[in-house]
Amino acid sequence: MLHYALFAEDHGLEDASETSDVAGVGLKRPAAGGTSERGGRKRRAEAAVSAQATPLSEEELEEEVERALTLLFAGNRDDCSFEELYLRAASNTRVLASGRDGVNRALIAMEEKNKVMHREGRIHLI
Repeated sequence: MLHYALFAEDHGLEDASETSDVAGVGLKRPAAGGTSERGGRKRRAEAAVSAQATPLSEEELEEEVERALTLLFAGNRDDCSFEELYLRAASNTRVLASGRDGVNRALIAMEEKNKVMHREGRIHLI
């Protein structure tokens, strides 16, 4: 649930509990007192999870990033955005505790091993 909440906040999606039906036709508008309060709670929740979880070692983090890329590259895909990768990998609280910089370091290590190419926010399978 935390993962969806963080994704929704980053991408401007609204939680159903924060909206009200407009004229009964399914159109949604933010309910009174909604987003700013919940956004603060989401950030505090992410910080709490990060503080409680032990960050992964560099090798473990690289394995988790590779696992996430395997799932993202299933089928005909051979590239994805850093955001897609981070959202997939951050479902593991220990990856979340390692942060975006940790995932970026793992990508650099994988690039040095000629597994992926990471340029301008895109990750390409080699």
